[in-house]
Amino acid sequence: MPTLSKYNSDTYARDTLVSNGILKVFKITPTTALTADSQASEAAAITEGTIRKVAEALNPYLIQTNSGGTNALVIVDSSIGDATSIDTRLTAILNESVTVVEVTNLYGVS
Repeated sequence: MPTLSKYNSDTYARDTLVSNGILKVFKITPTTALTADSQASEAAAITEGTIRKVAEALNPYLIQTNSGGTNALVIVDSSIGDATSIDTRLTAILNESVTVVEVTNLYGVS
């Protein structure tokens, strides 16, 4: 029986993050912990936190911070750029130094 070989394809292997090229995952570590939105009551205006600023700047498919706000994970469209361009954008928006690294393994990320 003939077999089919794959050429010019992604290699699916253990312990390897495979993407379709459209999505990238980045870990963001700001100097100051990211803050949540707050609202005194349902009738009160929302005081926007810095998590919202990051979300609006990157328009991610997904954003999640850890419980202390000391880092955030985002899944974004790859057209947003690389870690350096995201770092530059967030440094300007948050007015502080930010570390951004592309995540290449989802296991153990926190």
